[in-house]
Amino acid sequence: MPGSQTASNRYSVPSRFAGQHVSLRACAGRIVLGSGQDVIAQHKRRFTRHVSYFEPWYSVPRLDREPGALRDGAPFMDWQLPEAMHRIREHYMAGTGGDRECVYLLLLARDHGIDVVGTACELTVDQNTLCLPAIINLINQLVEPVIMPLELCLRLSAANLATQGRLQTL
Repeated sequence: MPGSQTASNRYSVPSRFAGQHVSLRACAGRIVLGSGQDVIAQHKRRFTRHVSYFEPWYSVPRLDREPGALRDGAPFMDWQLPEAMHRIREHYMAGTGGDRECVYLLLLARDHGIDVVGTACELTVDQNTLCLPAIINLINQLVEPVIMPLELCLRLSAANLATQGRLQTL
């Protein structure tokens, strides 16, 4: 039920539930949307009329199939992203094919967290390298920063060579 209505307000649900029936429970301070026994979305309850409230992250998975919605889609119009991500989004959207790069960046934020991707974006803005591969590289460094010491690598390589020698004699 994309756009369920309570007192003429609309609340968004995760895109994977688009076209499906969901239940709505109005509590004193919040609206709870559910599917079966699962809570799929919660929104602060607002007592205004004829106003839509969107959670842009619910629509990010659909952007993979419809990247053009990022430019004109209602959930993304006034989206408050971290400053560095906003700057990179503007840079990508100014160029041809930038929609897809920006969608990929948002999917990375969904998978790794907005803090990690925001930090990677800040670093790329500081370095003035706004290309997506640089951001992905920084995300990978932030997610798995542990580098194996060289001595351990050499010991493992020597052990691997000894094992290969034994296998060849079989």
